[in-house]
Amino acid sequence: MSAAVEPIPADLALAEIFAADPKRGAGQAEAWEAFEARGLPHRRVEEWKWSDLARVAPGDLEAAPEQRAPKRPGVFSDLGALEIVFVDGRFVWWSEDDPDAESVVHVKESPDAPNHAAERPLAALAASLAADDEIPLIVVPKDFARPVWLRFIGEAANTARMARVGVLIQEGAEATILESYEADTPGFSSVLVEAFLEDGARLDRVVVQSEAADDVLVSTADVKLSANAVLNQTTLAFGAKLARLETHVRHQGEGASATLDGAYLLDGNLHADQTTTVTHDVPHGVTRETFKGAVTGKATGVFQGKIKVERAAQKTDARMRHDALLLSNTAAVNAKPELEIYADDVECAHGATVGALDPAQLFYMQSRGLEESRAKALLIEAFLGEAVDGVADKGTRARLRELITSWLGTRL
Repeated sequence: MSAAVEPIPADLALAEIFAADPKRGAGQAEAWEAFEARGLPHRRVEEWKWSDLARVAPGDLEAAPEQRAPKRPGVFSDLGALEIVFVDGRFVWWSEDDPDAESVVHVKESPDAPNHAAERPLAALAASLAADDEIPLIVVPKDFARPVWLRFIGEAANTARMARVGVLIQEGAEATILESYEADTPGFSSVLVEAFLEDGARLDRVVVQSEAADDVLVSTADVKLSANAVLNQTTLAFGAKLARLETHVRHQGEGASATLDGAYLLDGNLHADQTTTVTHDVPHGVTRETFKGAVTGKATGVFQGKIKVERAAQKTDARMRHDALLLSNTAAVNAKPELEIYADDVECAHGATVGALDPAQLFYMQSRGLEESRAKALLIEAFLGEAVDGVADKGTRARLRELITSWLGTRL
Protein backbone atom coordinates (compact mmCIF):
# COMPACT_ATOMS: atom_id res chain seq x y z
CA MET A 1 0.00 0.00 0.00
CA SER A 2 1.33 3.40 -0.96
CA ALA A 3 2.26 5.69 1.92
CA ALA A 4 -0.01 8.32 0.38
CA VAL A 5 -3.09 6.13 0.80
CA GLU A 6 -4.83 6.43 4.14
CA PRO A 7 -6.10 3.11 5.51
CA ILE A 8 -9.80 2.63 6.10
CA PRO A 9 -10.35 1.60 9.76
CA ALA A 10 -11.46 -1.90 10.49
CA ASP A 11 -15.23 -2.22 10.40
CA LEU A 12 -16.80 -1.65 13.83
CA ALA A 13 -18.73 -4.92 13.68
CA LEU A 14 -15.51 -6.87 13.02
CA ALA A 15 -13.76 -5.12 15.91
CA GLU A 16 -16.62 -5.98 18.25
CA ILE A 17 -16.49 -9.64 17.21
CA PHE A 18 -12.76 -9.77 17.92
CA ALA A 19 -13.09 -8.02 21.30
CA ALA A 20 -15.96 -10.27 22.39
CA ASP A 21 -13.79 -13.40 22.60
CA PRO A 22 -11.30 -13.25 25.48
CA LYS A 23 -9.84 -16.68 24.56
CA ARG A 24 -8.11 -15.50 21.42
CA GLY A 25 -4.44 -16.45 21.33
CA ALA A 26 -1.31 -14.41 20.72
CA GLY A 27 -1.20 -15.37 17.04
CA GLN A 28 -4.76 -14.16 16.54
CA ALA A 29 -4.02 -10.90 18.37
CA GLU A 30 -0.96 -10.31 16.19
CA ALA A 31 -3.00 -11.00 13.06
CA TRP A 32 -5.70 -8.56 14.20
CA GLU A 33 -3.10 -5.84 14.72
CA ALA A 34 -1.86 -6.42 11.16
CA PHE A 35 -5.40 -6.17 9.82
CA GLU A 36 -6.23 -3.07 11.85
CA ALA A 37 -3.13 -1.31 10.52
CA ARG A 38 -4.37 -1.77 6.95
CA GLY A 39 -8.13 -1.91 7.36
CA LEU A 40 -10.48 -3.10 4.65
CA PRO A 41 -8.89 -2.75 1.17
CA HIS A 42 -10.40 -0.12 -1.10
CA ARG A 43 -10.02 1.16 -4.67
CA ARG A 44 -7.06 3.41 -3.83
CA VAL A 45 -5.02 0.33 -2.92
CA GLU A 46 -3.41 -0.83 -6.16
CA GLU A 47 -4.02 -4.56 -5.61
CA TRP A 48 -7.72 -3.88 -4.92
CA LYS A 49 -8.50 -1.04 -7.32
CA TRP A 50 -11.01 -3.16 -9.28
CA SER A 51 -12.46 -4.93 -6.22
CA ASP A 52 -13.41 -2.27 -3.69
CA LEU A 53 -14.01 -4.43 -0.64
CA ALA A 54 -14.51 -1.51 1.74
CA ARG A 55 -17.45 -0.34 -0.36
CA VAL A 56 -19.33 -3.64 -0.52
CA ALA A 57 -18.50 -5.30 2.83
CA PRO A 58 -21.65 -5.45 5.01
CA GLY A 59 -21.57 -3.39 8.19
CA ASP A 60 -24.09 -5.29 10.35
CA LEU A 61 -22.16 -8.52 10.86
CA GLU A 62 -22.50 -10.91 13.78
CA ALA A 63 -20.27 -13.70 15.07
CA ALA A 64 -20.86 -17.15 13.62
CA PRO A 65 -23.36 -19.19 15.67
CA GLU A 66 -22.77 -22.76 16.82
CA GLN A 67 -24.50 -25.21 14.47
CA ARG A 68 -24.23 -28.60 12.83
CA ALA A 69 -23.28 -29.28 9.24
CA PRO A 70 -26.34 -29.33 6.96
CA LYS A 71 -27.18 -32.67 5.42
CA ARG A 72 -27.24 -31.76 1.76
CA PRO A 73 -25.20 -32.81 -1.26
CA GLY A 74 -22.53 -30.55 -2.70
CA VAL A 75 -20.61 -30.20 -5.91
CA PHE A 76 -18.09 -32.94 -5.03
CA SER A 77 -20.42 -35.28 -3.11
CA ASP A 78 -20.08 -38.31 -5.38
CA LEU A 79 -16.30 -38.27 -5.83
CA GLY A 80 -15.46 -40.39 -2.78
CA ALA A 81 -13.68 -37.57 -0.96
CA LEU A 82 -12.95 -37.27 2.74
CA GLU A 83 -15.34 -34.40 3.56
CA ILE A 84 -14.37 -31.68 6.05
CA VAL A 85 -17.09 -29.10 6.68
CA PHE A 86 -16.99 -25.49 7.86
CA VAL A 87 -20.30 -23.74 8.53
CA ASP A 88 -20.17 -19.95 8.75
CA GLY A 89 -16.44 -20.30 9.30
CA ARG A 90 -16.66 -22.85 12.10
CA PHE A 91 -14.93 -26.23 11.73
CA VAL A 92 -17.95 -28.40 12.56
CA TRP A 93 -17.69 -31.88 11.09
CA TRP A 94 -15.57 -34.54 9.51
CA SER A 95 -16.08 -38.23 8.93
CA GLU A 96 -14.95 -39.51 12.31
CA ASP A 97 -16.13 -43.00 11.40
CA ASP A 98 -14.07 -42.88 8.21
CA PRO A 99 -10.86 -44.88 8.71
CA ASP A 100 -8.86 -42.25 6.80
CA ALA A 101 -10.00 -39.30 8.90
CA GLU A 102 -7.91 -39.93 11.98
CA SER A 103 -4.71 -40.31 9.98
CA VAL A 104 -5.22 -37.13 7.94
CA VAL A 105 -7.18 -34.60 10.03
CA HIS A 106 -5.29 -33.05 12.93
CA VAL A 107 -5.65 -29.89 15.00
CA LYS A 108 -3.02 -27.21 15.48
CA GLU A 109 -3.48 -25.28 18.71
CA SER A 110 -2.58 -21.60 19.14
CA PRO A 111 -1.21 -21.07 15.61
CA ASP A 112 1.10 -18.16 14.90
CA ALA A 113 0.00 -15.20 12.84
CA PRO A 114 0.14 -16.03 9.13
CA ASN A 115 3.14 -15.14 6.99
CA HIS A 116 2.94 -11.77 5.23
CA ALA A 117 0.02 -10.69 7.42
CA ALA A 118 1.03 -7.05 7.07
CA GLU A 119 0.71 -7.21 3.26
CA ARG A 120 -2.41 -9.40 3.11
CA PRO A 121 -5.11 -7.87 5.30
CA LEU A 122 -7.78 -10.44 4.45
CA ALA A 123 -5.49 -13.33 5.36
CA ALA A 124 -4.82 -11.55 8.65
CA LEU A 125 -8.55 -11.04 9.17
CA ALA A 126 -9.29 -14.73 8.59
CA ALA A 127 -6.59 -15.73 11.09
CA SER A 128 -7.67 -13.24 13.74
CA LEU A 129 -11.41 -14.02 13.63
CA ALA A 130 -11.25 -17.77 13.11
CA ALA A 131 -13.85 -19.11 15.51
CA ASP A 132 -11.45 -21.05 17.76
CA ASP A 133 -7.87 -20.74 18.95
CA GLU A 134 -7.03 -23.85 16.93
CA ILE A 135 -7.15 -24.73 13.28
CA PRO A 136 -7.59 -27.99 11.37
CA LEU A 137 -4.37 -29.25 9.84
CA ILE A 138 -4.59 -31.68 6.93
CA VAL A 139 -1.47 -33.87 6.78
CA VAL A 140 -1.31 -36.07 3.68
CA PRO A 141 1.21 -38.91 3.86
CA LYS A 142 2.72 -40.88 1.02
CA ASP A 143 0.40 -43.43 -0.64
CA PHE A 144 -2.79 -41.66 0.50
CA ALA A 145 -5.04 -41.86 -2.57
CA ARG A 146 -8.37 -40.22 -1.65
CA PRO A 147 -9.20 -36.58 -2.30
CA VAL A 148 -9.86 -34.32 0.70
CA TRP A 149 -12.81 -31.95 0.35
CA LEU A 150 -12.78 -28.66 2.27
CA ARG A 151 -16.39 -27.50 2.17
CA PHE A 152 -17.18 -23.92 3.26
CA ILE A 153 -20.93 -23.39 3.73
CA GLY A 154 -22.71 -20.13 4.54
CA GLU A 155 -25.94 -20.60 6.49
CA ALA A 156 -26.73 -17.75 8.93
CA ALA A 157 -27.39 -14.38 7.29
CA ASN A 158 -25.19 -11.34 7.96
CA THR A 159 -22.48 -13.45 9.56
CA ALA A 160 -18.72 -12.96 9.66
CA ARG A 161 -17.53 -16.31 8.26
CA MET A 162 -13.81 -16.46 9.00
CA ALA A 163 -11.80 -19.68 8.75
CA ARG A 164 -8.21 -20.86 8.58
CA VAL A 165 -6.88 -24.28 7.61
CA GLY A 166 -3.40 -25.73 7.12
CA VAL A 167 -2.33 -28.34 4.57
CA LEU A 168 0.93 -30.32 4.66
CA ILE A 169 1.84 -32.64 1.80
CA GLN A 170 4.64 -34.87 3.02
CA GLU A 171 7.76 -35.72 1.06
CA GLY A 172 6.96 -37.68 -2.09
CA ALA A 173 3.20 -37.70 -1.41
CA GLU A 174 0.50 -36.87 -3.95
CA ALA A 175 -2.70 -35.21 -2.75
CA THR A 176 -5.93 -33.83 -4.17
CA ILE A 177 -7.57 -31.03 -2.20
CA LEU A 178 -11.05 -30.01 -3.33
CA GLU A 179 -12.58 -26.76 -2.09
CA SER A 180 -16.11 -25.47 -2.49
CA TYR A 181 -17.54 -22.15 -1.35
CA GLU A 182 -21.31 -22.32 -0.96
CA ALA A 183 -23.37 -19.54 0.64
CA ASP A 184 -27.16 -19.34 0.45
CA THR A 185 -27.39 -16.12 2.46
CA PRO A 186 -25.58 -12.77 2.53
CA GLY A 187 -22.53 -12.48 4.74
CA PHE A 188 -18.81 -11.75 4.69
CA SER A 189 -16.36 -14.65 4.35
CA SER A 190 -12.59 -14.60 4.56
CA VAL A 191 -10.87 -17.98 4.34
CA LEU A 192 -7.12 -18.62 4.61
CA VAL A 193 -5.62 -21.87 3.29
CA GLU A 194 -1.91 -22.34 4.03
CA ALA A 195 -0.22 -25.19 2.16
CA PHE A 196 3.33 -26.49 2.36
CA LEU A 197 4.68 -29.05 -0.09
CA GLU A 198 7.74 -30.98 1.03
CA ASP A 199 10.42 -32.23 -1.40
CA GLY A 200 8.93 -34.08 -4.35
CA ALA A 201 5.34 -33.65 -3.16
CA ARG A 202 2.42 -32.96 -5.50
CA LEU A 203 -0.79 -31.07 -4.78
CA ASP A 204 -3.78 -30.98 -7.13
CA ARG A 205 -6.04 -28.20 -5.82
CA VAL A 206 -9.48 -27.66 -7.34
CA VAL A 207 -11.65 -24.75 -6.18
CA VAL A 208 -15.29 -24.05 -7.08
CA GLN A 209 -16.89 -20.81 -5.91
CA SER A 210 -20.65 -20.29 -6.09
CA GLU A 211 -22.13 -17.80 -3.63
CA ALA A 212 -25.39 -15.98 -3.06
CA ALA A 213 -25.66 -12.90 -5.25
CA ASP A 214 -25.43 -10.58 -2.22
CA ASP A 215 -22.57 -12.41 -0.47
CA VAL A 216 -18.95 -11.24 -0.13
CA LEU A 217 -16.09 -13.75 -0.18
CA VAL A 218 -12.30 -13.55 -0.15
CA SER A 219 -10.36 -16.82 -0.28
CA THR A 220 -6.59 -16.53 0.21
CA ALA A 221 -4.24 -19.44 -0.48
CA ASP A 222 -0.57 -19.27 0.55
CA VAL A 223 1.45 -22.13 -0.99
CA LYS A 224 5.13 -22.91 -0.39
CA LEU A 225 6.96 -25.26 -2.78
CA SER A 226 10.06 -27.23 -1.77
CA ALA A 227 12.52 -28.86 -4.17
CA ASN A 228 10.84 -30.67 -7.10
CA ALA A 229 7.38 -30.10 -5.65
CA VAL A 230 4.45 -29.78 -8.07
CA LEU A 231 1.34 -27.63 -7.66
CA ASN A 232 -1.50 -28.11 -10.15
CA GLN A 233 -4.37 -25.72 -9.35
CA THR A 234 -7.67 -25.08 -11.11
CA THR A 235 -10.27 -22.54 -9.97
CA LEU A 236 -13.81 -22.04 -11.28
CA ALA A 237 -15.70 -18.94 -10.12
CA PHE A 238 -19.32 -17.95 -10.68
CA GLY A 239 -19.12 -14.68 -8.76
CA ALA A 240 -21.07 -12.96 -6.00
CA LYS A 241 -21.56 -9.38 -4.88
CA LEU A 242 -17.78 -9.63 -4.65
CA ALA A 243 -15.84 -12.90 -4.81
CA ARG A 244 -12.03 -12.92 -4.85
CA LEU A 245 -9.94 -16.07 -5.18
CA GLU A 246 -6.40 -15.06 -4.30
CA THR A 247 -3.39 -17.40 -4.63
CA HIS A 248 0.19 -16.72 -3.51
CA VAL A 249 2.86 -19.24 -4.50
CA ARG A 250 6.53 -19.22 -3.53
CA HIS A 251 9.18 -21.41 -5.17
CA GLN A 252 11.52 -22.15 -2.27
CA GLY A 253 13.23 -25.27 -3.65
CA GLU A 254 14.93 -25.86 -6.99
CA GLY A 255 13.01 -27.69 -9.69
CA ALA A 256 9.55 -26.85 -8.36
CA SER A 257 6.64 -26.45 -10.78
CA ALA A 258 3.37 -24.52 -10.45
CA THR A 259 0.42 -24.57 -12.84
CA LEU A 260 -2.35 -22.10 -12.03
CA ASP A 261 -5.41 -22.37 -14.25
CA GLY A 262 -8.77 -20.74 -13.77
CA ALA A 263 -12.08 -19.79 -15.35
CA TYR A 264 -14.92 -17.46 -14.45
CA LEU A 265 -18.50 -17.25 -15.75
CA LEU A 266 -20.52 -14.22 -14.67
CA ASP A 267 -23.93 -12.72 -15.29
CA GLY A 268 -26.27 -10.17 -13.71
CA ASN A 269 -24.37 -7.77 -11.44
CA LEU A 270 -21.93 -10.37 -10.12
CA HIS A 271 -18.24 -9.75 -9.59
CA ALA A 272 -15.36 -12.27 -9.59
CA ASP A 273 -11.68 -11.50 -9.05
CA GLN A 274 -8.91 -14.03 -9.66
CA THR A 275 -5.61 -12.70 -8.33
CA THR A 276 -2.31 -14.60 -8.29
CA THR A 277 1.25 -13.82 -7.26
CA VAL A 278 4.10 -16.25 -7.91
CA THR A 279 7.60 -15.62 -6.55
CA HIS A 280 10.64 -17.54 -7.77
CA ASP A 281 13.38 -17.45 -5.13
CA VAL A 282 15.60 -20.24 -6.50
CA PRO A 283 16.77 -21.53 -9.91
CA HIS A 284 15.08 -23.95 -12.31
CA GLY A 285 11.48 -23.17 -11.39
CA VAL A 286 8.56 -23.46 -13.81
CA THR A 287 5.26 -21.54 -13.69
CA ARG A 288 2.32 -21.75 -16.10
CA GLU A 289 -0.87 -19.70 -15.78
CA THR A 290 -3.94 -19.91 -18.02
CA PHE A 291 -7.11 -18.00 -17.13
CA LYS A 292 -10.30 -17.68 -19.19
CA GLY A 293 -13.49 -15.74 -18.60
CA ALA A 294 -16.97 -15.26 -20.05
CA VAL A 295 -19.01 -12.30 -18.80
CA THR A 296 -22.53 -11.14 -19.62
CA GLY A 297 -25.18 -8.80 -18.20
CA LYS A 298 -23.61 -6.06 -16.06
CA ALA A 299 -21.13 -8.40 -14.43
CA THR A 300 -17.42 -7.65 -13.87
CA GLY A 301 -14.50 -10.01 -14.16
CA VAL A 302 -11.03 -9.23 -12.79
CA PHE A 303 -7.73 -10.97 -13.40
CA GLN A 304 -4.51 -9.84 -11.74
CA GLY A 305 -1.45 -12.01 -12.16
CA LYS A 306 2.10 -11.21 -11.09
CA ILE A 307 5.21 -13.35 -11.51
CA LYS A 308 8.32 -12.16 -9.68
CA VAL A 309 11.73 -13.64 -10.46
CA GLU A 310 14.37 -12.85 -7.86
CA ARG A 311 18.03 -12.37 -8.82
CA ALA A 312 19.03 -15.85 -7.62
CA ALA A 313 16.27 -17.58 -9.62
CA GLN A 314 18.21 -18.18 -12.83
CA LYS A 315 16.84 -20.61 -15.44
CA THR A 316 13.26 -19.75 -14.48
CA ASP A 317 10.61 -20.61 -17.09
CA ALA A 318 7.38 -18.68 -16.47
CA ARG A 319 4.43 -17.94 -18.74
CA MET A 320 1.05 -16.34 -18.05
CA ARG A 321 -2.04 -15.91 -20.23
CA HIS A 322 -5.50 -14.43 -19.67
CA ASP A 323 -8.30 -14.28 -22.27
CA ALA A 324 -11.92 -13.21 -21.77
CA LEU A 325 -15.14 -12.97 -23.75
CA LEU A 326 -17.58 -10.09 -23.35
CA LEU A 327 -21.05 -11.46 -24.11
CA SER A 328 -22.94 -8.18 -23.63
CA ASN A 329 -22.29 -4.48 -24.17
CA THR A 330 -22.61 -3.78 -20.44
CA ALA A 331 -20.21 -6.44 -19.16
CA ALA A 332 -16.68 -5.49 -18.04
CA VAL A 333 -13.33 -7.25 -17.68
CA ASN A 334 -10.22 -5.75 -16.06
CA ALA A 335 -6.93 -7.58 -16.57
CA LYS A 336 -3.41 -6.87 -15.35
CA PRO A 337 -0.71 -9.48 -16.06
CA GLU A 338 2.73 -8.50 -14.72
CA LEU A 339 6.31 -9.74 -14.83
CA GLU A 340 8.95 -8.45 -12.40
CA ILE A 341 12.31 -9.95 -13.31
CA TYR A 342 15.68 -9.44 -11.61
CA ALA A 343 17.49 -12.49 -13.04
CA ASP A 344 19.09 -12.35 -16.48
CA ASP A 345 18.91 -15.99 -17.63
CA VAL A 346 15.17 -16.68 -17.80
CA GLU A 347 12.36 -17.41 -20.25
CA CYS A 348 9.25 -15.44 -19.31
CA ALA A 349 6.19 -14.22 -21.21
CA HIS A 350 2.71 -12.91 -20.54
CA GLY A 351 -0.32 -11.71 -22.47
CA ALA A 352 -4.02 -10.85 -22.25
CA THR A 353 -6.96 -10.35 -24.60
CA VAL A 354 -10.57 -9.28 -24.17
CA GLY A 355 -13.04 -9.57 -27.04
CA ALA A 356 -16.31 -10.95 -28.35
CA LEU A 357 -17.24 -14.24 -29.96
CA ASP A 358 -15.93 -14.61 -33.49
CA PRO A 359 -18.92 -13.87 -35.78
CA ALA A 360 -17.45 -16.01 -38.56
CA GLN A 361 -17.27 -19.05 -36.29
CA LEU A 362 -20.79 -18.39 -35.05
CA PHE A 363 -22.12 -18.07 -38.61
CA TYR A 364 -20.39 -21.28 -39.65
CA MET A 365 -21.98 -23.28 -36.83
CA GLN A 366 -25.42 -21.79 -37.49
CA SER A 367 -25.04 -22.63 -41.18
CA ARG A 368 -24.67 -26.26 -40.10
CA GLY A 369 -28.10 -26.18 -38.50
CA LEU A 370 -27.34 -25.21 -34.89
CA GLU A 371 -29.54 -22.67 -33.14
CA GLU A 372 -27.72 -19.46 -32.15
CA SER A 373 -27.84 -20.16 -28.41
CA ARG A 374 -26.49 -23.69 -28.89
CA ALA A 375 -23.74 -22.47 -31.21
CA LYS A 376 -22.69 -19.81 -28.70
CA ALA A 377 -22.65 -22.33 -25.87
CA LEU A 378 -20.42 -24.73 -27.78
CA LEU A 379 -17.97 -21.99 -28.74
CA ILE A 380 -17.75 -20.65 -25.19
CA GLU A 381 -17.37 -24.12 -23.72
CA ALA A 382 -14.51 -24.86 -26.10
CA PHE A 383 -12.92 -21.52 -25.26
CA LEU A 384 -13.06 -22.16 -21.50
CA GLY A 385 -11.98 -25.77 -21.77
CA GLU A 386 -8.25 -25.03 -21.76
CA ALA A 387 -8.56 -23.56 -18.27
CA VAL A 388 -10.13 -26.67 -16.71
CA ASP A 389 -8.77 -29.56 -18.76
CA GLY A 390 -5.57 -29.66 -16.74
CA VAL A 391 -7.36 -31.27 -13.77
CA ALA A 392 -5.70 -34.65 -13.30
CA ASP A 393 -8.69 -36.63 -11.99
CA LYS A 394 -11.16 -37.51 -14.75
CA GLY A 395 -14.20 -37.41 -12.48
CA THR A 396 -13.36 -33.98 -11.09
CA ARG A 397 -12.57 -32.66 -14.57
CA ALA A 398 -15.91 -33.93 -15.84
CA ARG A 399 -17.69 -32.25 -12.92
CA LEU A 400 -16.17 -28.86 -13.80
CA ARG A 401 -17.22 -29.36 -17.42
CA GLU A 402 -20.76 -30.17 -16.23
CA LEU A 403 -20.90 -26.95 -14.19
CA ILE A 404 -19.81 -24.89 -17.19
CA THR A 405 -22.31 -26.60 -19.49
CA SER A 406 -25.13 -26.10 -16.99
CA TRP A 407 -24.33 -22.39 -16.59
CA LEU A 408 -24.25 -21.83 -20.33
CA GLY A 409 -27.50 -23.73 -20.80
CA THR A 410 -29.43 -21.37 -18.55
CA ARG A 411 -27.79 -18.05 -19.57
CA LEU A 412 -27.74 -18.15 -23.39
